[in-house]
Amino acid sequence: MEENAGAAPDALLLGLNARFTHSNPALYGIRAYCRADARDIEIFEFGMNTPPEEIVSGVEASRAGIVGISVYIWNADLARTLLPRIKLALPECRIVLGGPEVTHSARDWLSMDEVDFVVAGPGEEAFRKILAGDVSANERLIACANPPFADLPFPYEEGDFARFENRYLYYESSRGCPYRCSYCLSSREDARLEERRLSDVLCEMDTLAARAFGTVKFVDRTFNARPERARTIWRHLIESGARKRFHFEVRPALLGDEDIELLETAPAGLFQFEMGVQSTNEETLRAVHRAADWHAARKAIARLSAAGNIRTHLDLIAGLPFDTLETIGRSFDDVYALGPEHLQLGFLKVLPGTEMRERAVEYGLSYSPHPPYEIYENRWLSREDLSILRDIAALTGSLYNTGCFRPWLDARREAHGGAFALFRALALHWRGLGIALHLKEPRVVERALASFPSMDQ
Repeated sequence: MEENAGAAPDALLLGLNARFTHSNPALYGIRAYCRADARDIEIFEFGMNTPPEEIVSGVEASRAGIVGISVYIWNADLARTLLPRIKLALPECRIVLGGPEVTHSARDWLSMDEVDFVVAGPGEEAFRKILAGDVSANERLIACANPPFADLPFPYEEGDFARFENRYLYYESSRGCPYRCSYCLSSREDARLEERRLSDVLCEMDTLAARAFGTVKFVDRTFNARPERARTIWRHLIESGARKRFHFEVRPALLGDEDIELLETAPAGLFQFEMGVQSTNEETLRAVHRAADWHAARKAIARLSAAGNIRTHLDLIAGLPFDTLETIGRSFDDVYALGPEHLQLGFLKVLPGTEMRERAVEYGLSYSPHPPYEIYENRWLSREDLSILRDIAALTGSLYNTGCFRPWLDARREAHGGAFALFRALALHWRGLGIALHLKEPRVVERALASFPSMDQ
């Protein structure tokens, strides 16, 4: 948080980030867009573990006339807690909410007395209108056309870069997604794909590569939706001699021979890829509109793993239609066999505005009514099934993703009938010991593993 010793800014943009290493790119984009009107906008970012009174104190000290808060599933509860406190501290300020969580639940948030405006959809032009007073007296839900994404300014100023030491700096080269995955907000028809000009992206990459901070994380929903464009950016970064790490969310099924051949030339550590496999069950993939993904994805991921120069993070989602405990186990084994640096077993979030939410009754979905709307059960998985899967997910983090215990796991997984069967047995063992599943302290984990019975006992 920056000190504000001068005049009160026109607006304060408040980011409530899930982790210290995260930031909120939407806030920087709004500030940059409103800069053309000579508006003075400050950005405060806090980790969600920050005491609420500290956040409120910072907001109060700003004396801002408008406070904008970016709300998403992970910080929604904290935002609700903060709203009355902020209004009490700054009774004359107008509170503006934006972000995916309020876009599709606007009526609920507007029912709160503390909320003056809700921005639905992209926030740049909507927030500018609020700042300019260009809204009617009774207009509280602000949904207006945004400029083309290609015309939006670069979001960061020179003074921002010191904030990102040992943190992610988020960058958008595109917004929206051309695919229609039923569980994702980017699948909506109004989330059409828009791209920054390629020349601008390459120039901005040079700007970022020259600055001293942590990882540049592209937040494009499917970075390689247009493979030729993706290759151009990758090639530029490889040939530029950049010394940073660049993170991309890619669809592995779209990685062809030309992509792999280029990526094999990248210096070790330059790129890390987050790749959503979600499931290898064909019936499930068809139901969520990702048919035919797995076979193409497996080939590409195997080649990247063999090259060994790109860190890979593979995602699975438990709770999708037609996925049973057995088929999830096969998916887990399929992905495990590819040897990713990081394997994440996540759980379906039944998000407002998605096709999955619309078909909840059909699929027998029971889920939390509160953010992040995580699944409790469905037609194919009981609550106990999901309970054991959550234990397996936690142990995957403690035993596999740390890297410390992979030799132990690899020495035993075949004897147990595969990785999933081994982790299921370990989860039951952990339950019996009463050890915290997320615990990563090596000595405690080693004692737990030492007491795990071998197959010949």
